[in-house]
Amino acid sequence: MTLEELADLIRANSANTNGRIDRTVDHVRDLHTFLDRSQNETNAALMNVQNDLTDVRGDLKAVRSDVAALRDMFDLASTVTVMRREIDALRAEVADLKRRAS
Repeated sequence: MTLEELADLIRANSANTNGRIDRTVDHVRDLHTFLDRSQNETNAALMNVQNDLTDVRGDLKAVRSDVAALRDMFDLASTVTVMRREIDALRAEVADLKRRAS
């Protein structure tokens, strides 16, 4: 093998190695771009989840308020107390009428 052939072989091998290095560098750059994009999309998705959670918390507060209002509306304790008084008054009136009738 002549020196010229050896030099050609070294140049070809160097070009091949440089080409592989360039492709590897390009691939690493593509991976970094993909990772950056994925991280941005993940961050956006997490922000959406956080916003949804905030909305749900607000809705839950409104529902709790509505439930409290319904409980107050359907609180029958005072109504039952009034009805018992009326029943007692009616019983007393009936007893009085029976006493008068006999």
